[in-house]
Amino acid sequence: MPMPATGSRIHLFLLPPLPPSSSNNRPIQGKAHMKYRCAIVDDEPLALDLLESYIRKTAGLELVIKTDDLQKAEQLVEDKRVDLIFLDINIRGVERENITRLIQKDCYFIIVTAYPLSFIEDIRLNTEHGYLSKPASFTLFLNEVQRVTKERQR
Repeated sequence: MPMPATGSRIHLFLLPPLPPSSSNNRPIQGKAHMKYRCAIVDDEPLALDLLESYIRKTAGLELVIKTDDLQKAEQLVEDKRVDLIFLDINIRGVERENITRLIQKDCYFIIVTAYPLSFIEDIRLNTEHGYLSKPASFTLFLNEVQRVTKERQR
């Protein structure tokens, strides 16, 4: 997995970085002013579990949906008033149009995929949306969450 260039490193203002020596599962204390209601939509059980663990140990994030079913997610996103969706765009058996329809919902997305960013260029993403390459480290997860939530606060 390529590391970001030193000059492009994002410093967290909402969530502090995980201390290097910390390996426990306690939530990270942040300065979040609001709690972001999160959904994970992915058909890989290991990816679902990894993202769930990251969300659970990050102050300011609350997991409200965890599913491998995109159609089910569409309705749940509206019912549960989700703010931030972690979405695998390569779910087996799902048409690209269904993903595009979900992305048009009134919430923010972090695309999570094993494919390079160029693979998703045909999906219209604006600056409020993010991208994580699988498997993402906790530090990269925090950086992308911070960037997306910072855009939202503008």
